[in-house]
Amino acid sequence: MLKFDYVEGDELPHRVQIDHLHGAGQTKSDAVVAALSVGNVIPPELGDDKGAIAAYLFWNYPGDHDWLELICVLEE
Repeated sequence: MLKFDYVEGDELPHRVQIDHLHGAGQTKSDAVVAALSVGNVIPPELGDDKGAIAAYLFWNYPGDHDWLELICVLEE
């Protein structure tokens, strides 16, 4: 399950839920990176490099709709 929320006036307004993982950030892509990092879905050596994270997801996970949407968010 993939769900994006925007909370007006919150210090971290963008939130994402990816299956059982949750993340928050200033942008949608920051929230995605936070959720994937905390859930150990991506290796820590990728850091915050959104292009590298998108490539990692593309090559290491099945291309279902939710993962493709995450890749698009990271590439924005």
